Amino acid sequence: MQKIIYFFSLIYLLSGCVEKRDLSKNTIIAEISTTPDGLHPFNTPSSLRTYVYTFTQKSLHCTDVKTLKQIPILIEAMPDTVGDLTTFSFDLKKGITWDDGSALIGDDIVFTIKMTICPLTNNPGLKDIYSTVFEDVWVDEKNPLRVYYRTKSVHYTSKNIFQEIYIQQKKFWDSKGLTDKIPIKHIDKHEFSEKEKTWFKDFNGAENNFNVAFMNGLGAYKIKEFEQGSHISIVRKENHWTKGDTLMYNLSYPDKIVFKVISDKSALKLALKSERIDVTRQISAKTLKKLEKKEYFNENYFTDYKNRYVYYYMALNMKPDLSYQKPYFNDKRVRRAIAHLTPVDDIIDVLLKGNGSRQNTNTSSFNYRYNDTLETISLDINKAKKLLNEAGWEDTDGDHILDKAFNGKRIPFQFKVSYPSGGSSKDMVLMMMDEMKKAGVQVVPNPMDIAVFYKNAKNHDFDAMMGGWISGSEYSDPIQLWGVSNWANKGYNFSGFGNSRSDSLIEAANSTFDEAKHIHAYKAFQEQVYNDQPYVFLFSPIMGMAVHNRFDNIQTFMETPGIFLNSLILKDAYKKLK
Repeated sequence: MQKIIYFFSLIYLLSGCVEKRDLSKNTIIAEISTTPDGLHPFNTPSSLRTYVYTFTQKSLHCTDVKTLKQIPILIEAMPDTVGDLTTFSFDLKKGITWDDGSALIGDDIVFTIKMTICPLTNNPGLKDIYSTVFEDVWVDEKNPLRVYYRTKSVHYTSKNIFQEIYIQQKKFWDSKGLTDKIPIKHIDKHEFSEKEKTWFKDFNGAENNFNVAFMNGLGAYKIKEFEQGSHISIVRKENHWTKGDTLMYNLSYPDKIVFKVISDKSALKLALKSERIDVTRQISAKTLKKLEKKEYFNENYFTDYKNRYVYYYMALNMKPDLSYQKPYFNDKRVRRAIAHLTPVDDIIDVLLKGNGSRQNTNTSSFNYRYNDTLETISLDINKAKKLLNEAGWEDTDGDHILDKAFNGKRIPFQFKVSYPSGGSSKDMVLMMMDEMKKAGVQVVPNPMDIAVFYKNAKNHDFDAMMGGWISGSEYSDPIQLWGVSNWANKGYNFSGFGNSRSDSLIEAANSTFDEAKHIHAYKAFQEQVYNDQPYVFLFSPIMGMAVHNRFDNIQTFMETPGIFLNSLILKDAYKKLK
């Protein structure tokens, strides 16, 4: 009964019976599937946080979505080497100011890197990326805008290392200088005082995840509201340092942007039909094409379709805790069998209506580093059965479910697939369930709250889990998702993939500026991921995008965020409706 009441309440809220929204307001309402699990500048990285941070924070440089090259944002020019291949420098632009009027200075850069790699910062998934690169960062003694940094060795990402680091104001976070004595060089060996430990405990606290008073950034917009499960609203700052700038990344035409949670596909369709939202950037192509059959929808919305640097997967727990978990997937043959039992082509045809492509390994096929020699794994029940039998799984009791001896007992092959409630994961899991039972493998759908889902993923508390990763055209250091250390420290290596060889291939790809050597090592790494099968790689979808026609200057891109909300201009015809 509750679900029925909720459904009809939702229709009422989003239907045409509701008083129409004032479309003359220079406010953008953009759909998001859920709120991020926090907006801490270091500790809660996610694609949704990045979406909001696109408009509220700044990094030193970013990817130009048109040329796919790095361009300076807060610096005069891209970092360059000084004397050798491990020392770099850059100059901050003059005139960039924080919200309190203070100038951006080199000390802010030093503080940001110190927080990023500090052992006491609660960011295990990100720490390894940067702590393995940065040896030291310092400010020129005579010029507070000139910054130097040294890497521990030659590293492929050295020149672009600041791309996804959002610069933070030292004065805002540490006005008393309690972190001044913490060095960047050998920070892992620093003996932290009790005062320093207390400071970091507060710094990592929930207050800095959710309280908008503690959200400070260099972007042209400021976070005004953060209501978990509901919305995030940001407002344009007055007299911001970007005023008059023509660079797309620094524009700020809308007065306000609201990121509104709409987690249900039907609710999203209703919101678009009733003009309750202005922008969606990740609607399924299947749903959008249905809407495009309606003349009124086409009059109200501009639409487009883009391939994206994103892929979906089912992660398999390769290293279960045998004190309470079953060893379903610790054998490579079993993992490959599960891949042969996953009807990926059918999922693409049925759920995506063909609007997607197969994903074979951990890199987007649209990235030039992609290993295109890896064969797509076919749906093949006979191959799967053979592999399962070789791994010791057989039906000994005639119940049509495979079983295997474990700790003196026979356990059935009956594993749970975890996924966030809502969305299309349920439909994918049901299709997998139907196919896998043909081989004697029983799938148990396990939906859950998204916060619990991610907590369980980091704690390796799952049999299998559905997920997706967003990347870009730039090289993404595999250490974050695939390094051995990022399983041990409960980072983003959820499945437990990796060994000395895979880590050495990551190191080989990272430790050269020679493009050919880099690509050779990285493709070899992709091949090991493919062979070890920590994920069942699913697909990369073609995503639909829709923007209300009350806005001009609409551009869409493959690169995140896909649509730059800050660049949308309210048409004069709508301004006159006031």
